[in-house]
Amino acid sequence: MHYVISDIHGCLEEYLDLIAAIDPGEEDTVYILGDVCDKGPYPLRVLQDMMKRPGIRPVMGNHDYTALKNLRNLGEAVDRPDFRKALPKEERLDFAYWYKDGGYTTFDEYRELSPEEREAALSYMETFSAFERVEAGKKTFVLVHAGIRGYKEGMDLKEVPASDLIFYRTDYDRPLFEDPDTVLVTGHTPTFLIRPDRQSLIYEAPGHIALDCGCVYGGKLAALCLETGRVYYAGHSDRI
Repeated sequence: MHYVISDIHGCLEEYLDLIAAIDPGEEDTVYILGDVCDKGPYPLRVLQDMMKRPGIRPVMGNHDYTALKNLRNLGEAVDRPDFRKALPKEERLDFAYWYKDGGYTTFDEYRELSPEEREAALSYMETFSAFERVEAGKKTFVLVHAGIRGYKEGMDLKEVPASDLIFYRTDYDRPLFEDPDTVLVTGHTPTFLIRPDRQSLIYEAPGHIALDCGCVYGGKLAALCLETGRVYYAGHSDRI
């Protein structure tokens, strides 16, 4: 079976509950559509658990990308009280934006790790793919974090810049693909911003499945089995 989760954002308890509910076997694959990092309390502990599970296939999210970039730029200077001065001047504003946008949780937890643990986490994040394509249940599922900016029918996704897959939200009002059996699966945009009922539940529209149910904002963490359509939730939403 193939399962998909998105936007964990350091919500370790909900992530572990969801993995336990899925209970993936050795032949199963769990795709995580980015934004493991930032905002929530334990992004590095989530990453370390993912690293131990061979069936997990991570896709890069914008928060993972910016966390990786800023932590690599800091290098060993991350432990210095004046660590910001170690950054090139042209990188300091990017760091400030990342830190303010939830990066402080990743940064603080990263500083608690040993040098070996830090390198293992960053090296693992560098293996995150830009997208995945899965054939399941007679359908084709294209898995990306946010959307596919500027997509045209027949475009080779390998030629799409990673930034166009992880930063730009998709338009859920129209299918991206002409084939009705090809579905774009995304995170990034909390579903309570998409659903007319404002509930923190998975959202489906023709050609689309949106999985970010806003766990870190008080919603739920969701997983979907692509073969069966079964949905799993962890956490308790104050929006329902």
